[in-house]
Amino acid sequence: MGIGLCSAVGGCLGASDGSEATTTDADRLATVSIREGEFTPDSLDAATGQEATLVFENADDREHVVRGDFADFEVRVPAGETASRTVTMPEKPDTYTVECDGEGVLDVEAVPENVMGGCSLADE
Repeated sequence: MGIGLCSAVGGCLGASDGSEATTTDADRLATVSIREGEFTPDSLDAATGQEATLVFENADDREHVVRGDFADFEVRVPAGETASRTVTMPEKPDTYTVECDGEGVLDVEAVPENVMGGCSLADE
């Protein structure tokens, strides 16, 4: 289940699992749901060296702590609420992770911007 913004075939923001994602700035924002410690979608692509805003929607009745290994961030998402973090993607193309309470993992693949068609995030 991948999500992304801006595919090479046009249009920004689409989830490969057929669900719809929420966006206000289609080139730079992705919304990820957390339910029972798991992310939906569980992967996305983002342009290397670019800023991207990750919005986490907590569907559970307990707080979750989300940590990224690439931007050294920690986000506390209260039960039933939404929290976001704007991060700068690494310059090195690679797959990075965001973890939820040591349970669920969101794979974030940093892809060269020229491969992404000029967008910050892309469909897988």
